[in-house]
Amino acid sequence: MLALVALAIAHAGPLGGGRSPFGGGQSGPRLIGQSLGTPTGATQADPSSILQSVTAEGSHIRVVLEDATTVSDTPDEMAIWSIPTRDAFGAVHDVSPTDGLTLRLWLGDNGLPADTICAVTLTDGAMSATTEGIGVTLQAGTSGATITGQTIGNGTSWTNTAATAGSTSTYGAEIHLAWITSATGQLGYRVHPVNALGATFLLANASPAAGSTNTVTGPWDTLSVGCGWRTGSGGTNGSVVTLGADLVVVPAARVATAARTAVQDANRLPRTGAVPSVVNVLGLGNSHLQGAASGPIDTDFAGVAVPAGCTYRQNNGGSVTNVTTWGDRQGSVPYLCEALLAAGVTTVRIAVNAGSGRSANGVLTNLGAAAADMYALGGPAVRPDAILYVQSAGNLADQAGYDAFLVDFPAVLDMLDALYPGVPRFVASGIANTDADAGPFWDEVDAEKVRQCTTLGRCTYVNIFLAASDLDGTDHPTVGHGEGVDLIADDIMAAWGMP
Repeated sequence: MLALVALAIAHAGPLGGGRSPFGGGQSGPRLIGQSLGTPTGATQADPSSILQSVTAEGSHIRVVLEDATTVSDTPDEMAIWSIPTRDAFGAVHDVSPTDGLTLRLWLGDNGLPADTICAVTLTDGAMSATTEGIGVTLQAGTSGATITGQTIGNGTSWTNTAATAGSTSTYGAEIHLAWITSATGQLGYRVHPVNALGATFLLANASPAAGSTNTVTGPWDTLSVGCGWRTGSGGTNGSVVTLGADLVVVPAARVATAARTAVQDANRLPRTGAVPSVVNVLGLGNSHLQGAASGPIDTDFAGVAVPAGCTYRQNNGGSVTNVTTWGDRQGSVPYLCEALLAAGVTTVRIAVNAGSGRSANGVLTNLGAAAADMYALGGPAVRPDAILYVQSAGNLADQAGYDAFLVDFPAVLDMLDALYPGVPRFVASGIANTDADAGPFWDEVDAEKVRQCTTLGRCTYVNIFLAASDLDGTDHPTVGHGEGVDLIADDIMAAWGMP
């Protein structure tokens, strides 16, 4: 289920209902402009005492600034209005970069008064100098140009970064936020200017460079918009800025459990009656599911054609293959296909995206590619019936690696909440039993998987522990019917309640 959320700060009458100049979805909670007062439904702050008045003007708010010599160029210093973030169903929910976010700021006219700067931000909590957050800015340039930029609050202070030049065609700006692969987990961001038609465009050698941060990673619960004086020189008391902003989240962030249940198909795994006719599996993981790059050849399946009824799409580090003949070391997938078909399933579709390097953070990058692979399989009901997340922990050999896992693994579940509401998630254990078998922090990592699945109810834990005799000595399961790869497939089937 894909949903579009627009949380708009603008004026549209007592109950909202307008649309932003960008279009693209129903407007969310509205900020109601009032003369000389706090807009209804929003928290107003004026820490630099620069606000003369705020009123409504169409789908924007009209802000009049004074005390033009007071530098107030960062969000914590601006005259600002804040509202809580909400999901597609109107419930108050925080948002995460795993949701895929676009934050937009636009002007009511093409231009800004001299020395003014405005920002729209997402923050973790109320705006302050020490609030963690990120946003996009617009500031007055020369000769009527407007300059785009970004602003980041790292928990200590806010810092603005602007493009080297502006454009008279700039009507607004947007910032895209998403996770990028990193050992520590990072937020990636990119700013684009927006023209009067609501379309982004490029400025040669002028747009702020794409960037990343491992300090500001969300989630965030507050959306704010505000204005101030950039340098405290050249501005005029009584200057008027007309602006609006919105937050677009696609898909919907953290869809409520009741809503997820409502969109589930009766045929979804785990089954509760007849064997389903179609099973789609989105598998994310390493060689335990997909197959090792080294080790003994699986003579039971190597070179054998993929059976009718089973479609397998494998994405390994960007190299996509529609597998028609099983490879030498295909992992547990052939056994899983075989078991599902033997159980009476007529159509099995499995899409696997590998290359995670055993890092939960790596999966954050791979999820989008895996989703595209699932839909590329074609045919009806391409939405996954189940998500199987297989991640080892053998290389988490120190406290830093374990600490990163504690951040990244819940972020994987957050992203699955957003991308696949209602689809059951199955999280596999490692294949070794203890720290002694696999190295430091193996037990701790597995305990966190159990906690997320069992205590917090966010997934179903699948025990695929293997005895030493079912391991090939290179941290891979032994191959063949009755061997480690087959036992893993049996464990997955048992977790799904399949015969």
